[in-house]
Amino acid sequence: MAQLMEKLTPEEIEAKEKNKNGDLYKYLILLEGEYKYKDGENYKSFEFITGRQAAYDYIKDILMNMHDSDYEYMLDISKSRIISEPPVVTKDTPRITLSNMLTVYSFMKIMREKGKVTDDSSFDIEDYFDEYISEEE
Repeated sequence: MAQLMEKLTPEEIEAKEKNKNGDLYKYLILLEGEYKYKDGENYKSFEFITGRQAAYDYIKDILMNMHDSDYEYMLDISKSRIISEPPVVTKDTPRITLSNMLTVYSFMKIMREKGKVTDDSSFDIEDYFDEYISEEE
């Protein structure tokens, strides 16, 4: 391990740290669902968010509050998608691109299970999941 660290430049070490903490990741969240009061009309929108925790919290906030009268639509977490761009691209950087983007359901589940975000609440993405649609579809 020490031998590997010696081979990395200071820039590469900094890039690994930036990618690890997720604060500088940029996310494109493609929201899809149905309007509540328009007879099942489809809702589509998008949001750019910087930071892994911020993206997670943004989605969580929508899900926890979408039943309030202020929200015009119901988010479908199996149809909504997320794409990310790391702050620094390295050979080890996971990239979520158009060809392998995740569903919002998968993103929320992976981020929490792998400890990539902080969430001490009782929030459970499974409570908002109606029907599984595979990542390949």
